[in-house]
Amino acid sequence: MEEPQSISSNAAFFIRAVYRVSHYPSGTIDMFLTLIDIAGLSPDSINAVNDGVSLVPVIKNEEPSRREKPMGFRVKAGQAWLDNDWKLVRNYTSRSGP
Repeated sequence: MEEPQSISSNAAFFIRAVYRVSHYPSGTIDMFLTLIDIAGLSPDSINAVNDGVSLVPVIKNEEPSRREKPMGFRVKAGQAWLDNDWKLVRNYTSRSGP
């Protein structure tokens, strides 16, 4: 029987984390890699096809690396691509009548 792993230093940090605002572009695609980083597991422990990044540096108030790939997501009445400092938004317009 294996002994349970201890809580990583990242997890201990999050227990004491203070709420703050960050302007780093993030989304739900980052959730799994962030949780894996907090747990101290290898990123290889999840599906290899993953576009997210760990947000641990952001939460620790360290300088995060820039995203290598843009993030695509839906917004109210449209779509958006977010690429670090740039955002491209396409709004849908509804047409009534012929």
